[in-house]
Amino acid sequence: MHAYADAAVDLAVTAALGALEASDTPVESVTHLVTASCTGFGAPGVDLAVMERLRLPASVQRTNVGFMGCHAAINALTVARALAAESHANRVLVVCVEISTVHFHHDLRMDRLISNILFADGAGATVVGGPGNDQSPKRLATTASRLIPNSKGAMAWEVGDHGFEMTLEAEVPDLIAAALGEWVDEVLDSHGLRRDDVGGWAIHPGGPRVIDAVTGALEIPTDAALVSKEILRTRGNMSSATLLHILERFQRASMPGPWVGLAFGPGLAGELVLIR
Repeated sequence: MHAYADAAVDLAVTAALGALEASDTPVESVTHLVTASCTGFGAPGVDLAVMERLRLPASVQRTNVGFMGCHAAINALTVARALAAESHANRVLVVCVEISTVHFHHDLRMDRLISNILFADGAGATVVGGPGNDQSPKRLATTASRLIPNSKGAMAWEVGDHGFEMTLEAEVPDLIAAALGEWVDEVLDSHGLRRDDVGGWAIHPGGPRVIDAVTGALEIPTDAALVSKEILRTRGNMSSATLLHILERFQRASMPGPWVGLAFGPGLAGELVLIR
């Protein structure tokens, strides 16, 4: 946890500074800080260190989304959206940071070998503003959740006798695929959209098979996952931080909207964000 804290703070601060600069958000205007991480614990934690290093106002209200896994960026955005809606003046800084390398597994279980290959260190951040006071051309339209039935044992992330221990069953992609289509269609329909209307699919790269399962279940072109595959190839699965990296690529490339972000974690649980 000491190694986590040392590395996480530097990555989180770098990501946060980038988000503040990209959104032209003055440090003194930040009213809330929402952090997400599942690879480390501490109290006071990374959130307080970010406040100190960035010299955020002492009045900033903090919320930590802890130990929710790869989909936690969307959980953090859900919190940020609710906080921002309270006032036009609210500015919510969201920071996701993971130090996966401190949990390298030294055994021959296949799922843990796969975890060693897939997971990486990383951080991502964004700023969510209140209605009527947001300069971004993109709007966080909604977020949605779905528990996948009969899947509780398929993925787990637990504190064990030898560090944090991952359980990752081979049927995870199939379970996700079976539950995905109807749920995504329900969310899109509630906003007057269909799959064909989506300009960008931000698919969390839980692994190559997960990406392929999502594109197959949604019957969307495999090219829709090119950014997800590129992030996985060049940066790895950074757990909660990964989705923000994909969305950043969309923004830099001026990807036509709307965008749908999808991520999955222990539960099995799916999280969706719609950005218009």
